[in-house]
Amino acid sequence: MSVVSDTTIGDRTLDDLWDTPLALDLFAGAGGACRGLQTYGHRGLGWEVIGIDADPRKARYYPGVFVEHDLTEGLPEFVDDYADQIEIVWASAPCTFATDLQFARSGENLIPLARDLCQEIDPPVWILENVPGAREHLEKPVQLCGSSFGLGVRKHRLFETSFFAHGTACSHPDGFDYAIGDREAPVTGYRRAHGLSPRSPLPAKALREVIPPAYVHELLDQYIHYAPHSHESTS
Repeated sequence: MSVVSDTTIGDRTLDDLWDTPLALDLFAGAGGACRGLQTYGHRGLGWEVIGIDADPRKARYYPGVFVEHDLTEGLPEFVDDYADQIEIVWASAPCTFATDLQFARSGENLIPLARDLCQEIDPPVWILENVPGAREHLEKPVQLCGSSFGLGVRKHRLFETSFFAHGTACSHPDGFDYAIGDREAPVTGYRRAHGLSPRSPLPAKALREVIPPAYVHELLDQYIHYAPHSHESTS
């Protein structure tokens, strides 16, 4: 299991990103997907990432360029300025409307909005992510599990993609070191269980929301393998 380190928090702005291949991270949260996009391939193929989220508190942990904006009001104006540079859009609409924790269910289903935004941007690649309870709202989703990547969290997640993709088989051991929402777990171990550095700034609360970077790497590997065209940034 590889470990993703945090080295870029707070050191980039939008003005630094001209003429650079970009990924756009919608409903960005604390940046699990961002960490995967930045480190993809471990061969210098990762993207500079712009994250958009309505909650300014997420900026504290976000490793890319963070833009505070409410996506229910549409895309921010800067997206048009960078449109030719955006190669991938990742969208993790809030999952609280479909969580398995019945007492925690709340909010609106924003998956249709996320899909519309991806299609409006129209990048070469887009990916929607959500929880298993949102299956009926996703089109032909595939499921990934932390156990497929040697991670210490099960964390089933569904993905709708703009390209052909397949799920990974679960390989659940008798027990996991950590469970989703485990409030007693040492935070350094919980970070490592997600494939992150134990020195990552993410607290346990944020970790419960993030996507392990290994999931991002797997889907992008599948895109490169199955896509009928090559991706310029991987040539």
